[in-house]
Amino acid sequence: MLNYAEKRDVEIYNRGSAALTGDLWDGSSIHALMVKVGEKAGQFGWMPMLTFGTRNLITGYGEITREEVRLASVAIQAANNRSTQDSDMLFRCLTASITTEVHTKVAKDSQKYNFEVDGEIVSDGVCYLKAIVDAHYTHSLSNSAMARTDLSSLDTYMAGLKDSNITQFVLYTKSRLEALTAANETTQDLTVNFFKGLAKAKDKQFRRWVQGRRDEWHARRYVIDVDCANFMEEAENYYKDKVQLREWMQLDEDEEQIVALQARLDKAGKENTNPKGKKGKKDGKKGKKGDKKDDWAWKKVEPKGGEARSKSVYNKKEKKKMTYHWCTHHKLWTLHTNEECTKGKESGTPLADKTTKAGADGNKAKITKKTLTMRVLQTLAELPSDSECESP
Repeated sequence: MLNYAEKRDVEIYNRGSAALTGDLWDGSSIHALMVKVGEKAGQFGWMPMLTFGTRNLITGYGEITREEVRLASVAIQAANNRSTQDSDMLFRCLTASITTEVHTKVAKDSQKYNFEVDGEIVSDGVCYLKAIVDAHYTHSLSNSAMARTDLSSLDTYMAGLKDSNITQFVLYTKSRLEALTAANETTQDLTVNFFKGLAKAKDKQFRRWVQGRRDEWHARRYVIDVDCANFMEEAENYYKDKVQLREWMQLDEDEEQIVALQARLDKAGKENTNPKGKKGKKDGKKGKKGDKKDDWAWKKVEPKGGEARSKSVYNKKEKKKMTYHWCTHHKLWTLHTNEECTKGKESGTPLADKTTKAGADGNKAKITKKTLTMRVLQTLAELPSDSECESP
Protein backbone atom coordinates (compact mmCIF):
# COMPACT_ATOMS: atom_id res chain seq x y z
CA MET A 1 0.00 0.00 0.00
CA LEU A 2 1.01 3.58 -0.55
CA ASN A 3 2.03 5.44 2.59
CA TYR A 4 0.66 8.94 2.22
CA ALA A 5 3.13 10.14 4.85
CA GLU A 6 5.92 9.40 2.40
CA LYS A 7 6.67 12.03 -0.22
CA ARG A 8 7.51 9.40 -2.86
CA ASP A 9 4.19 7.60 -2.37
CA VAL A 10 2.25 10.87 -2.49
CA GLU A 11 3.92 11.66 -5.80
CA ILE A 12 2.85 8.26 -7.16
CA TYR A 13 -0.72 8.92 -6.04
CA ASN A 14 -0.76 12.38 -7.62
CA ARG A 15 0.61 11.11 -10.95
CA GLY A 16 -1.92 8.28 -10.97
CA SER A 17 -4.76 10.70 -10.25
CA ALA A 18 -3.69 13.15 -12.95
CA ALA A 19 -5.73 13.50 -16.14
CA LEU A 20 -5.07 11.37 -19.20
CA THR A 21 -2.96 12.86 -21.97
CA GLY A 22 -4.57 15.02 -24.63
CA ASP A 23 -7.85 16.89 -24.70
CA LEU A 24 -10.76 16.19 -22.35
CA TRP A 25 -12.86 13.28 -23.60
CA ASP A 26 -16.19 14.47 -25.02
CA GLY A 27 -17.93 11.11 -25.41
CA SER A 28 -17.39 10.84 -29.17
CA SER A 29 -15.18 7.72 -29.25
CA ILE A 30 -15.14 5.07 -26.54
CA HIS A 31 -12.18 3.40 -28.22
CA ALA A 32 -10.07 6.58 -28.02
CA LEU A 33 -10.77 6.81 -24.28
CA MET A 34 -10.00 3.14 -23.68
CA VAL A 35 -6.67 3.36 -25.47
CA LYS A 36 -5.55 6.13 -23.12
CA VAL A 37 -6.89 4.34 -20.01
CA GLY A 38 -5.10 1.16 -21.10
CA GLU A 39 -1.81 3.02 -21.47
CA LYS A 40 -2.08 4.47 -17.97
CA ALA A 41 -3.23 1.16 -16.50
CA GLY A 42 -0.10 -0.46 -17.86
CA GLN A 43 2.07 2.29 -16.42
CA PHE A 44 0.60 2.10 -12.90
CA GLY A 45 -0.15 -1.64 -12.71
CA TRP A 46 -3.96 -1.33 -12.81
CA MET A 47 -4.64 -4.13 -15.29
CA PRO A 48 -5.30 -6.82 -12.62
CA MET A 49 -8.32 -4.91 -11.28
CA LEU A 50 -9.54 -4.32 -14.84
CA THR A 51 -9.32 -8.02 -15.78
CA PHE A 52 -12.21 -10.47 -15.53
CA GLY A 53 -11.13 -14.02 -16.25
CA THR A 54 -9.62 -14.01 -19.75
CA ARG A 55 -11.13 -10.63 -20.62
CA ASN A 56 -10.33 -7.08 -19.62
CA LEU A 57 -12.43 -3.95 -19.52
CA ILE A 58 -10.11 -2.06 -21.88
CA THR A 59 -10.80 -4.22 -24.96
CA GLY A 60 -13.96 -6.05 -23.90
CA TYR A 61 -15.91 -3.09 -22.56
CA GLY A 62 -18.97 -4.04 -24.61
CA GLU A 63 -18.97 -7.65 -23.44
CA ILE A 64 -18.30 -7.46 -19.70
CA THR A 65 -21.50 -6.79 -17.75
CA ARG A 66 -22.08 -4.14 -15.12
CA GLU A 67 -22.87 -6.86 -12.52
CA GLU A 68 -19.50 -8.54 -13.09
CA VAL A 69 -17.73 -5.24 -12.56
CA ARG A 70 -19.74 -4.37 -9.46
CA LEU A 71 -19.11 -7.70 -7.73
CA ALA A 72 -15.37 -7.37 -8.32
CA SER A 73 -15.37 -3.76 -7.09
CA VAL A 74 -17.20 -4.65 -3.87
CA ALA A 75 -14.34 -7.02 -3.07
CA ILE A 76 -11.75 -4.34 -3.95
CA GLN A 77 -13.35 -1.79 -1.62
CA ALA A 78 -13.74 -4.32 1.20
CA ALA A 79 -10.08 -5.37 0.97
CA ASN A 80 -8.79 -1.87 1.76
CA ASN A 81 -5.42 -2.58 0.14
CA ARG A 82 -3.32 -1.28 -2.76
CA SER A 83 -6.09 -2.22 -5.23
CA THR A 84 -8.46 0.02 -3.25
CA GLN A 85 -5.98 2.87 -3.62
CA ASP A 86 -5.56 2.12 -7.33
CA SER A 87 -9.33 2.23 -7.78
CA ASP A 88 -9.41 5.63 -6.12
CA MET A 89 -6.61 6.92 -8.38
CA LEU A 90 -8.47 5.62 -11.46
CA PHE A 91 -11.65 7.42 -10.38
CA ARG A 92 -9.86 10.74 -9.90
CA CYS A 93 -7.97 10.30 -13.17
CA LEU A 94 -11.22 9.73 -15.08
CA THR A 95 -13.07 12.67 -13.54
CA ALA A 96 -10.15 14.93 -14.51
CA SER A 97 -10.15 13.62 -18.08
CA ILE A 98 -13.78 14.15 -19.18
CA THR A 99 -15.80 17.20 -20.13
CA THR A 100 -18.48 18.70 -17.92
CA GLU A 101 -21.19 17.30 -20.21
CA VAL A 102 -19.89 13.75 -19.88
CA HIS A 103 -19.46 14.11 -16.11
CA THR A 104 -23.02 15.38 -15.72
CA LYS A 105 -24.43 12.56 -17.83
CA VAL A 106 -22.67 9.84 -15.83
CA ALA A 107 -23.48 11.46 -12.46
CA LYS A 108 -27.21 10.96 -13.09
CA ASP A 109 -26.69 7.30 -12.11
CA SER A 110 -24.14 7.75 -9.35
CA GLN A 111 -25.34 4.60 -7.60
CA LYS A 112 -23.56 2.63 -10.32
CA TYR A 113 -20.14 3.58 -8.94
CA ASN A 114 -20.67 4.80 -5.34
CA PHE A 115 -20.29 2.38 -2.39
CA GLU A 116 -20.87 2.72 1.36
CA VAL A 117 -17.83 1.52 3.25
CA ASP A 118 -17.76 1.82 7.07
CA GLY A 119 -20.49 4.42 6.94
CA GLU A 120 -18.77 6.52 4.25
CA ILE A 121 -19.59 6.85 0.55
CA VAL A 122 -16.62 6.03 -1.69
CA SER A 123 -16.39 6.20 -5.45
CA ASP A 124 -15.00 3.16 -7.23
CA GLY A 125 -12.83 3.81 -10.30
CA VAL A 126 -13.55 0.53 -12.11
CA CYS A 127 -17.31 0.93 -11.73
CA TYR A 128 -16.98 4.56 -12.82
CA LEU A 129 -15.20 3.50 -16.01
CA LYS A 130 -17.97 1.00 -16.72
CA ALA A 131 -20.60 3.69 -16.03
CA ILE A 132 -18.93 5.96 -18.59
CA VAL A 133 -19.01 3.14 -21.14
CA ASP A 134 -22.68 2.35 -20.45
CA ALA A 135 -23.63 6.00 -20.80
CA HIS A 136 -21.99 6.35 -24.21
CA TYR A 137 -21.94 2.94 -25.78
CA THR A 138 -24.63 0.37 -26.48
CA HIS A 139 -23.38 -3.11 -27.28
CA SER A 140 -26.71 -4.14 -28.73
CA LEU A 141 -27.29 -6.00 -31.99
CA SER A 142 -28.08 -2.71 -33.70
CA ASN A 143 -24.64 -1.32 -32.85
CA SER A 144 -22.92 -4.46 -34.11
CA ALA A 145 -25.04 -4.37 -37.25
CA MET A 146 -23.95 -0.79 -37.89
CA ALA A 147 -20.29 -1.76 -37.59
CA ARG A 148 -20.83 -4.62 -40.04
CA THR A 149 -22.59 -2.31 -42.46
CA ASP A 150 -19.71 0.17 -42.29
CA LEU A 151 -17.19 -2.60 -43.00
CA SER A 152 -19.17 -3.84 -45.97
CA SER A 153 -19.28 -0.28 -47.35
CA LEU A 154 -15.59 0.56 -47.16
CA ASP A 155 -15.63 1.33 -50.89
CA THR A 156 -18.23 4.05 -50.30
CA TYR A 157 -16.17 5.51 -47.47
CA MET A 158 -13.01 5.56 -49.59
CA ALA A 159 -14.83 7.20 -52.50
CA GLY A 160 -15.76 10.08 -50.21
CA LEU A 161 -12.26 10.60 -48.80
CA LYS A 162 -10.49 13.74 -49.94
CA ASP A 163 -7.21 12.84 -51.68
CA SER A 164 -7.85 9.14 -50.87
CA ASN A 165 -6.02 9.38 -47.55
CA ILE A 166 -5.02 5.76 -46.84
CA THR A 167 -3.98 6.48 -43.25
CA GLN A 168 -7.44 7.81 -42.46
CA PHE A 169 -9.01 4.86 -44.27
CA VAL A 170 -7.00 2.36 -42.20
CA LEU A 171 -7.90 4.11 -38.93
CA TYR A 172 -11.59 4.06 -39.86
CA THR A 173 -11.45 0.35 -40.69
CA LYS A 174 -9.73 -0.45 -37.40
CA SER A 175 -12.30 1.53 -35.43
CA ARG A 176 -15.12 -0.50 -37.01
CA LEU A 177 -13.31 -3.72 -36.18
CA GLU A 178 -12.81 -2.62 -32.60
CA ALA A 179 -16.53 -1.90 -32.30
CA LEU A 180 -17.18 -5.55 -33.19
CA THR A 181 -14.44 -6.85 -30.91
CA ALA A 182 -15.84 -4.88 -27.97
CA ALA A 183 -19.12 -6.77 -28.41
CA ASN A 184 -17.20 -10.08 -28.73
CA GLU A 185 -18.06 -10.37 -32.44
CA THR A 186 -15.98 -10.83 -35.58
CA THR A 187 -16.29 -10.51 -39.35
CA GLN A 188 -15.32 -13.06 -41.99
CA ASP A 189 -15.31 -10.66 -44.96
CA LEU A 190 -12.72 -8.13 -43.86
CA THR A 191 -10.08 -8.94 -46.49
CA VAL A 192 -12.56 -8.80 -49.37
CA ASN A 193 -14.10 -5.55 -48.14
CA PHE A 194 -10.71 -3.99 -47.49
CA PHE A 195 -9.61 -4.78 -51.04
CA LYS A 196 -12.89 -3.35 -52.32
CA GLY A 197 -12.28 -0.12 -50.44
CA LEU A 198 -8.67 0.29 -51.59
CA ALA A 199 -9.77 -0.24 -55.20
CA LYS A 200 -11.72 3.05 -54.98
CA ALA A 201 -8.60 5.14 -54.26
CA LYS A 202 -8.07 7.90 -56.82
CA ASP A 203 -4.36 7.18 -57.37
CA LYS A 204 -4.00 5.03 -60.51
CA GLN A 205 -0.60 3.56 -59.61
CA PHE A 206 -1.86 2.60 -56.17
CA ARG A 207 -4.87 0.84 -57.67
CA ARG A 208 -2.54 -1.17 -59.90
CA TRP A 209 -0.47 -2.11 -56.85
CA VAL A 210 -3.64 -3.19 -55.00
CA GLN A 211 -4.72 -5.30 -57.98
CA GLY A 212 -1.32 -6.99 -57.97
CA ARG A 213 -1.67 -7.79 -54.29
CA ARG A 214 -5.18 -9.12 -54.88
CA ASP A 215 -3.95 -11.44 -57.65
CA GLU A 216 -1.15 -12.72 -55.41
CA TRP A 217 -3.62 -13.28 -52.58
CA HIS A 218 -5.97 -15.25 -54.82
CA ALA A 219 -3.01 -17.32 -56.03
CA ARG A 220 -2.00 -17.94 -52.37
CA ARG A 221 1.38 -16.31 -52.92
CA TYR A 222 0.56 -13.48 -50.50
CA VAL A 223 -0.73 -14.25 -46.99
CA ILE A 224 -2.95 -11.69 -45.26
CA ASP A 225 -3.61 -11.81 -41.50
CA VAL A 226 -7.15 -12.49 -40.33
CA ASP A 227 -7.43 -8.89 -39.10
CA CYS A 228 -5.59 -7.57 -42.20
CA ALA A 229 -3.00 -5.98 -39.92
CA ASN A 230 -0.02 -6.74 -42.17
CA PHE A 231 -1.83 -5.63 -45.32
CA MET A 232 -3.09 -2.43 -43.69
CA GLU A 233 0.44 -1.57 -42.62
CA GLU A 234 1.82 -2.26 -46.09
CA ALA A 235 -0.87 -0.18 -47.82
CA GLU A 236 -0.33 2.72 -45.41
CA ASN A 237 3.45 2.59 -45.88
CA TYR A 238 2.99 2.70 -49.66
CA TYR A 239 0.79 5.78 -49.26
CA LYS A 240 3.20 7.54 -46.88
CA ASP A 241 6.15 6.92 -49.21
CA LYS A 242 4.29 8.34 -52.21
CA VAL A 243 3.17 11.39 -50.22
CA GLN A 244 6.74 11.95 -49.05
CA LEU A 245 7.98 11.77 -52.65
CA ARG A 246 5.09 13.99 -53.79
CA GLU A 247 3.96 11.28 -56.18
CA TRP A 248 0.55 10.60 -54.64
CA MET A 249 -2.34 11.19 -57.06
CA GLN A 250 -0.06 12.58 -59.76
CA LEU A 251 -1.66 12.61 -63.22
CA ASP A 252 -0.20 10.35 -65.86
CA GLU A 253 0.65 11.61 -69.37
CA ASP A 254 -2.81 10.92 -70.82
CA GLU A 255 -4.59 12.56 -67.89
CA GLU A 256 -2.34 15.63 -68.01
CA GLN A 257 -3.04 15.96 -71.72
CA ILE A 258 -6.80 15.77 -71.19
CA VAL A 259 -6.64 18.39 -68.41
CA ALA A 260 -4.60 20.67 -70.67
CA LEU A 261 -7.03 20.15 -73.53
CA GLN A 262 -9.97 20.91 -71.29
CA ALA A 263 -8.31 24.15 -70.22
CA ARG A 264 -7.83 25.09 -73.87
CA LEU A 265 -11.45 24.27 -74.63
CA ASP A 266 -12.62 26.43 -71.73
CA LYS A 267 -10.39 29.29 -72.85
CA ALA A 268 -11.54 29.00 -76.45
CA GLY A 269 -15.15 29.00 -75.33
CA LYS A 270 -14.67 32.21 -73.34
CA GLU A 271 -12.81 33.94 -76.17
CA ASN A 272 -15.55 33.17 -78.66
CA THR A 273 -18.48 34.08 -76.46
CA ASN A 274 -19.80 37.63 -76.83
CA PRO A 275 -21.39 38.76 -73.53
CA LYS A 276 -25.13 39.27 -73.78
CA GLY A 277 -26.14 42.81 -74.50
CA LYS A 278 -22.66 43.90 -75.67
CA LYS A 279 -21.92 44.50 -79.34
CA GLY A 280 -18.79 45.15 -81.32
CA LYS A 281 -16.07 44.36 -78.72
CA LYS A 282 -12.57 45.57 -79.52
CA ASP A 283 -11.16 42.08 -80.12
CA GLY A 284 -13.74 41.27 -82.82
CA LYS A 285 -14.36 42.67 -86.29
CA LYS A 286 -17.58 44.58 -86.85
CA GLY A 287 -20.06 44.04 -89.61
CA LYS A 288 -22.21 46.68 -91.23
CA LYS A 289 -24.52 46.91 -88.23
CA GLY A 290 -21.82 46.69 -85.54
CA ASP A 291 -22.23 42.94 -85.03
CA LYS A 292 -19.16 40.76 -84.71
CA LYS A 293 -18.16 39.30 -88.05
CA ASP A 294 -17.95 35.53 -88.21
CA ASP A 295 -14.68 34.78 -90.03
CA TRP A 296 -15.43 31.12 -89.72
CA ALA A 297 -18.81 31.00 -91.40
CA TRP A 298 -17.17 29.65 -94.56
CA LYS A 299 -16.09 26.50 -92.72
CA LYS A 300 -19.73 25.43 -92.43
CA VAL A 301 -20.62 26.01 -96.09
CA GLU A 302 -20.74 22.70 -97.94
CA PRO A 303 -19.39 22.76 -101.53
CA LYS A 304 -22.10 22.30 -104.14
CA GLY A 305 -22.14 19.95 -107.09
CA GLY A 306 -18.79 19.98 -108.85
CA GLU A 307 -17.17 22.58 -106.56
CA ALA A 308 -13.71 21.72 -105.27
CA ARG A 309 -13.52 19.71 -102.04
CA SER A 310 -10.16 21.24 -101.06
CA LYS A 311 -8.95 24.85 -100.96
CA SER A 312 -6.11 26.97 -99.58
CA VAL A 313 -6.61 29.50 -96.77
CA TYR A 314 -3.97 31.80 -95.28
CA ASN A 315 -3.01 30.82 -91.72
CA LYS A 316 -1.87 33.78 -89.62
CA LYS A 317 -0.18 31.66 -87.00
CA GLU A 318 1.84 29.61 -89.51
CA LYS A 319 2.21 32.66 -91.79
CA LYS A 320 1.38 30.63 -94.84
CA LYS A 321 -1.50 29.18 -96.75
CA MET A 322 -2.84 25.83 -95.58
CA THR A 323 -5.07 23.36 -97.35
CA TYR A 324 -8.52 22.69 -95.97
CA HIS A 325 -10.73 19.78 -97.00
CA TRP A 326 -14.49 19.29 -96.77
CA CYS A 327 -15.15 16.55 -94.15
CA THR A 328 -18.45 14.76 -94.65
CA HIS A 329 -18.25 13.34 -91.13
CA HIS A 330 -17.84 16.69 -89.35
CA LYS A 331 -19.76 18.72 -91.97
CA LEU A 332 -16.91 21.26 -91.82
CA TRP A 333 -13.83 22.41 -93.75
CA THR A 334 -11.00 20.75 -91.80
CA LEU A 335 -7.22 20.29 -91.96
CA HIS A 336 -7.64 16.53 -92.38
CA THR A 337 -9.04 14.78 -95.44
CA ASN A 338 -12.26 12.86 -95.45
CA GLU A 339 -10.31 9.58 -95.47
CA GLU A 340 -8.08 10.64 -92.55
CA CYS A 341 -11.02 11.58 -90.30
CA THR A 342 -10.89 9.60 -87.06
CA LYS A 343 -14.62 10.01 -86.64
CA GLY A 344 -15.19 8.17 -89.88
CA LYS A 345 -12.71 5.43 -88.96
CA GLU A 346 -14.38 4.81 -85.60
CA SER A 347 -17.80 4.39 -87.17
CA GLY A 348 -16.42 2.02 -89.82
CA THR A 349 -19.13 3.09 -92.24
CA PRO A 350 -19.76 5.99 -94.65
CA LEU A 351 -21.71 8.92 -93.28
CA ALA A 352 -24.57 8.15 -95.62
CA ASP A 353 -25.02 4.70 -94.09
CA LYS A 354 -24.51 5.80 -90.48
CA THR A 355 -28.09 6.82 -89.73
CA THR A 356 -29.56 3.61 -91.12
CA LYS A 357 -27.07 1.38 -89.35
CA ALA A 358 -27.44 3.23 -86.04
CA GLY A 359 -31.15 2.49 -86.04
CA ALA A 360 -30.54 -1.23 -86.54
CA ASP A 361 -27.76 -1.58 -84.00
CA GLY A 362 -28.62 -0.41 -80.48
CA ASN A 363 -25.32 -1.46 -78.91
CA LYS A 364 -22.70 1.31 -78.70
CA ALA A 365 -18.97 0.52 -78.83
CA LYS A 366 -16.92 1.44 -75.80
CA ILE A 367 -14.77 4.54 -76.22
CA THR A 368 -11.21 4.11 -75.04
CA LYS A 369 -9.25 6.92 -73.41
CA LYS A 370 -6.95 7.07 -76.42
CA THR A 371 -9.94 7.48 -78.74
CA LEU A 372 -11.40 10.15 -76.47
CA THR A 373 -8.10 12.03 -76.49
CA MET A 374 -8.00 11.88 -80.30
CA ARG A 375 -11.55 13.24 -80.47
CA VAL A 376 -10.66 16.15 -78.18
CA LEU A 377 -7.60 16.91 -80.33
CA GLN A 378 -9.82 16.73 -83.42
CA THR A 379 -12.27 19.16 -81.85
CA LEU A 380 -9.50 21.58 -80.92
CA ALA A 381 -8.25 21.50 -84.49
CA GLU A 382 -11.64 22.77 -85.64
CA LEU A 383 -11.94 25.55 -83.04
CA PRO A 384 -11.46 29.11 -84.29
CA SER A 385 -8.53 31.11 -82.92
CA ASP A 386 -7.87 34.83 -83.13
CA SER A 387 -4.44 34.23 -84.67
CA GLU A 388 -5.10 31.26 -86.91
CA CYS A 389 -6.51 32.33 -90.26
CA GLU A 390 -8.70 34.71 -92.19
CA SER A 391 -11.64 33.98 -94.43
CA PRO A 392 -10.63 33.61 -98.09
